[in-house]
Amino acid sequence: MTVCVVRNRIVFSWAPPVWSWAAEVEVRFTPDGDDATTVQLEHRGFEALGADGQGTRDGFANGWPAVLDAYASHAAQ
Repeated sequence: MTVCVVRNRIVFSWAPPVWSWAAEVEVRFTPDGDDATTVQLEHRGFEALGADGQGTRDGFANGWPAVLDAYASHAAQ
């Protein structure tokens, strides 16, 4: 599934090649003052992995801050 609302929200399915299922990622952009934007990210669907879902989700939760920091750095240029 892919949803794109320009300047507001994007939702897409994502999976590395070794997965037999796809997770869903939703990114929301909210204006914050005159020249800033708040970015919220939700990565969901890990319950499809059963008992392994929590550990997999935790691994991605630890990685997303670096991805968002890189995005913010690039956007600031």
